[in-house]
Amino acid sequence: MKYRADIDGLRAVAVTAVILFHVNPIWLPGGFVGVDVFFVISGYLITQLLLQHTIERRFSLFNFYKRRIARILPSLIAVLILVLAFGAVFYDPAMFDRLGKEIFFAAWGLSNILFAQGVNYFAGGVSTTPLLHTWSLGVEEQFYLVWPILLFCLVRGLGVGKAKLVVFFLAVTSLILSEFSVLEGSYSGYFLPHLRAFELMIGSLLAFASSSAKPRLLNGNIVGASGSILILVSLVLFNQDTPFPGVYALVPCLGAAFLIYAGVENPVGRVLSRREFVAVGLISYPLYLLHQPIISAIKFFYPSLGAVWVLASVLMLALPSAYLLYRYVESPFRGLARNKDRGAVFRLSLLPIATCFVAVAGLYVALSQGMPDRLRLFNSFAYEVVLHQEPSFEKRYKQGFDVSTTEKNARVLFVGDSLLQQYVEPIRQALNVSHDNIDIVSRGGCVLAKGVDFNDTIADISCNQLRDRLYQSEKTYDLIVFSQSWLSYDKLIRNVACNVEDSECRQEKWLPFLEETISAFSKRAQKIVVVGGHLSVRWTTELSPSIFMTQKSYREAVRSLNVNNLGAAIRTDDYLRSALSRYPNVSLLSPTDIWCQGLIDTVCVANDGMWSYYANSIHLGDH
Repeated sequence: MKYRADIDGLRAVAVTAVILFHVNPIWLPGGFVGVDVFFVISGYLITQLLLQHTIERRFSLFNFYKRRIARILPSLIAVLILVLAFGAVFYDPAMFDRLGKEIFFAAWGLSNILFAQGVNYFAGGVSTTPLLHTWSLGVEEQFYLVWPILLFCLVRGLGVGKAKLVVFFLAVTSLILSEFSVLEGSYSGYFLPHLRAFELMIGSLLAFASSSAKPRLLNGNIVGASGSILILVSLVLFNQDTPFPGVYALVPCLGAAFLIYAGVENPVGRVLSRREFVAVGLISYPLYLLHQPIISAIKFFYPSLGAVWVLASVLMLALPSAYLLYRYVESPFRGLARNKDRGAVFRLSLLPIATCFVAVAGLYVALSQGMPDRLRLFNSFAYEVVLHQEPSFEKRYKQGFDVSTTEKNARVLFVGDSLLQQYVEPIRQALNVSHDNIDIVSRGGCVLAKGVDFNDTIADISCNQLRDRLYQSEKTYDLIVFSQSWLSYDKLIRNVACNVEDSECRQEKWLPFLEETISAFSKRAQKIVVVGGHLSVRWTTELSPSIFMTQKSYREAVRSLNVNNLGAAIRTDDYLRSALSRYPNVSLLSPTDIWCQGLIDTVCVANDGMWSYYANSIHLGDH
């Protein structure tokens, strides 16, 4: 298969777009479509190679997977080991726990399945997720598992012409399913392989077309210009609110397909073939792997660092590191894949073995809940911080529908999201109620108010099923305690009556749901308590336990820890008091009244001078 310099140039455009988007989405709001360009390139090159080998009757699954292993695994293993080492040194147990799970799934090419369980790719906090970008590798690797065998059977069984029609049908089917997922507002559709397959199949169809026709010079100029316009439009005009992938993904995908089809002999192709573009394109894979962990590390240490400085740091670190990975890790193994002797095959077989070791390491980290013992071993003070800042709910209770089947034992029911969870143990103790006398219906990131049409982004415990079970139950209690994050979930509630872009809507949206919830709970409890506006603090890395934590830096950070949303919490309390005033059986428990004092110069307590009362920026610890 003839080398195409312009395709490496197109890779350079794609990886640059993704990096700019991850550093600052404002700069290039549609930069995420760089991944879609990669999908088309991969579909084209893989199908072209498989078609050629199948037609020439030299198709070999062994050789195909040998080349894929040599291409994908060396750099991936190196990056996963670096990320694991970084997390072991700098992450607290909770963060390291999540990272271990991500490493396990990334090693097996299943990151997209993991993130489909509950990640919004466009949410602000994901910039600190070091392996979020590996979801696209998962999609490609899953495609590679199915596509060679399927294509071989189609071409050998039906011939090239009919096989092309079947591929077209499969692509259209995938596109329709993807569009339905977008219309349903499902975040998981962004990551799932069958809803992205049409993008790779666009490249595959291009490979079929390229095998039988060549564009004339004029056509090449027009097609190349059209492709560059489509990609430019998607980069500039698309943003996080664009329904994606679905039909909108056709814009960058067709743009990439047009550019590949046009070839080198046109103005755009000649630009993409320039040395600068090709140089970046050659290292685009390790550069793609490295950029997100580097951004995540920078944001970890310097969360307020300006985007220009973040980009400069990423380029200074990622470009030379990517070259080193390409030159001394990726290229030698790709050379081995072209070698047919047994020694080369044996050395390549070490890659899957190494992948297993990395996956097992990630699994161990996750199963050990972030290896807190590493802190006890290397930094006893950091381990002491872990014990003080550990959330009280997780070690005593469980999420979900934790309701006893015996009516007589239940006295108190707690309902809400993770912000409600932090009050379960303190309220239980204040009421002097035993654990056996409380029921809990709770899950993080879940709105359990009655009447809410909720777009659930987390799949471990279904929020909507949890809500249905809650209001189907007729079990009665002395007290029901209800709360949630009152300033969140704006775009996740489909049936909000007001405009969520309006600041006043942040509180007003709850009124009809509160009325339904209070009405339902009043039939089941003598008294209802609603926990009001929740307080948050400005969190810093000095407060997160790690191997390098020092007692001095922690104490200094603790003493400067202050509540940073007092005004919003007070406004939420005022709104809730007004909304609940007509219900004599309902009272408001205000966190502001508990933690803050003073009518004019209100001062809120977030620490005792020695330890933080918070486990993170929004959740209280067990201290």
